[in-house]
Amino acid sequence: KWRLGWSAAKKAFCCKAHKLGCATEEEGTTAAAAAAATTTTEEFDCQAGLAKWRLGWSDDKKTFCCKAHKLGCATKDEGTTAAA
Repeated sequence: KWRLGWSAAKKAFCCKAHKLGCATEEEGTTAAAAAAATTTTEEFDCQAGLAKWRLGWSDDKKTFCCKAHKLGCATKDEGTTAAA
């Protein structure tokens, strides 16, 4: 699921920081190549997986995206919101 659902930035970050989502040589790319191709310096791609953020995002991603982009924020009324 991560191969299709994660952005290049997320793959590079997770590979470097947690050794997760690392591409293998057989797949034709490496984490270093993915990191070099990345143009963003954000910790998470808040557009990736937005449609299913409630179950698909980690708590860290929810916190980051809510603070940085007002996406994936919990509300008192509805419980959650995808965008502000």
